[in-house]
Amino acid sequence: MRGLRHLALLGLILAVSAPTARAETPAVWGLGALMHTLAGVRAASGTFTETKTLALLKTPLHSSGTLRYVAPDYLNETVLTPARADFVLQNGVATLTANGQTHEFSLGQAPQVAGLVGGIRDTLAGDAPALRSAYTIALSGGPQDWQLVLRPKDPGVRTILNWLSIRGSGAHVTEIESGGAHGDLTQTTVHETLADAP
Repeated sequence: MRGLRHLALLGLILAVSAPTARAETPAVWGLGALMHTLAGVRAASGTFTETKTLALLKTPLHSSGTLRYVAPDYLNETVLTPARADFVLQNGVATLTANGQTHEFSLGQAPQVAGLVGGIRDTLAGDAPALRSAYTIALSGGPQDWQLVLRPKDPGVRTILNWLSIRGSGAHVTEIESGGAHGDLTQTTVHETLADAP
């Protein structure tokens, strides 16, 4: 009996001290894990190079400049070459300054623009509900080499934007591509610096 009591006590000690099955289980990779990682970034900046291949033009258009993001919804793209242009999105209002003129409009007034810019903004913010409401989502790859493909649900948006692809590694976005309804293709390579991340 004493031996049995010792065995029971040993079993209790082992049960208390052993790690639980939940603690040993690695985090499951998926959209939730990616969104959690991206939502932890409070600010980021970087440079970009972009190539636009348009069905109506024989040669691609090239540009480069800087990017700035501040959570949850501030985006700034400054094109430095071939000509200066600034695009700012904050609180759902977009401001475009180019050729000495400034235009301001809400994304609600331009759903086609919202389809592209909103997808990028909501991805950077890690806002899965917003993405699900506006796009069908396909995620592939793993934590250090992922690709998120967004296809707009709104028929009006699809007249201009067929799909949006965002690639990254961890919390870094490395590439953004978009395909237009008429075969237009935009490829953007991003060299990002995270200013405030876990």
